[in-house]
Amino acid sequence: MTNKEERAEKLSMVKYFYKEWEYRHKEFWGLLYKSFSAIGTVLTLPYFLALSNNLLEMLWIFPILGIILCVSSFILLNFEGVRITALRKRINDILYSVSAEYKERPLEKGLFRKLYYIRVVNLVLVAYIGLMILFVLQLIFILNGNFVEFVGSAEIIYTTIK
Repeated sequence: MTNKEERAEKLSMVKYFYKEWEYRHKEFWGLLYKSFSAIGTVLTLPYFLALSNNLLEMLWIFPILGIILCVSSFILLNFEGVRITALRKRINDILYSVSAEYKERPLEKGLFRKLYYIRVVNLVLVAYIGLMILFVLQLIFILNGNFVEFVGSAEIIYTTIK
């Protein structure tokens, strides 16, 4: 196999891995949007139910459901993030084996170089930890019995201001 044929074969492998990376990337963001929508709905539902005085004894279910959604989304997104990172590394390794010009180079000095290696996935996972803490606080508030009074007083304040 000549050098030109070997290079063409490696570049065709890069195309294959890039298509896989695109698919994983699309799946990651699709799952992120769907899970944030579901979590947002579950987070706000107790407030609307408290305003309408429906299912008041069952309000504690929604924060628990939210925590379960956060944990499962956290795990799935972490797995997808690991796959995306592995594909990106594989693509870069193949390209670097073709030519040194393809090597990824972040800025040589400064904060950007340190932040460059932090995956966006890690930042998203930190957001899920924040959402889990929010659900735990909501659950504590509901179990203390102050939730319905708080929502009712907030409605009175809102109608007074309006």
